[in-house]
Amino acid sequence: MAYNPYANAGRTAPVVMHPQKGRKHANRPKSGVFSVLRRVEADGRWRPTRALVVGTYPVGGLFSLHELVHENGHAVHISAIRNRPAFTDWPDTLFTEAFADVPSWSVFEPQWQRKYLGKEVEPETALRAQFGNVILDVTWSLFELRLLRDPSSDPNLVWTEITSHFLHIEPHPEMPWWAMRVQLGGSPGYMVNYGLGAVLTAEIRKRTAEAIGPILLGMGAPVHVLQAGDDVRDIVDIAAVAVMDASGC
Repeated sequence: MAYNPYANAGRTAPVVMHPQKGRKHANRPKSGVFSVLRRVEADGRWRPTRALVVGTYPVGGLFSLHELVHENGHAVHISAIRNRPAFTDWPDTLFTEAFADVPSWSVFEPQWQRKYLGKEVEPETALRAQFGNVILDVTWSLFELRLLRDPSSDPNLVWTEITSHFLHIEPHPEMPWWAMRVQLGGSPGYMVNYGLGAVLTAEIRKRTAEAIGPILLGMGAPVHVLQAGDDVRDIVDIAAVAVMDASGC
């Protein structure tokens, strides 16, 4: 399935979620974002980056929806970078993950669910799902720190100690479910960007709401974006749109 959730914003972020023939997929949701066409300068103008979101979602739920919107946050971030192609990919790690959660945290809000899904879950369930994700990210961060401090430790025992002591989760008799995060193997130390990033996400959402209104159901005032390097024609065009919005046209 492919769609363009940013068509009205002039961005192209197709999403592919159909299982591919001949490929085995995990039973848990998983998605990622890829920059398939970077910005390049041609004839003095920039061509926008095209970001592709690819995901496998065998089951629904708030976790899957949150992850999908999070990856679309990455797509918007990548598409907005204006730089030489060699420097277009992830500009950092902490802010990147925090920024992607700015829109995805709205998934847990009843107002957002009513607007985009036509129904809502109980507020208690939504809050538990949202902050449960945050706490697990913090838990994985602590897990990595302890393993880095003592690489000879048994990861199953370390994970069981942390989750049973702090979260009161009974250990699974067979499944080492700490290993469900691929970052643990491919990018050691990366999980702290999610745990610490949650603090930054909350602050960005708070400051944004104070400056231009709540982002949950749309901005409280028109927002028009110019980028460094835009030419005079771009500035004139966006100014004309701003005038029309201000006059209620």
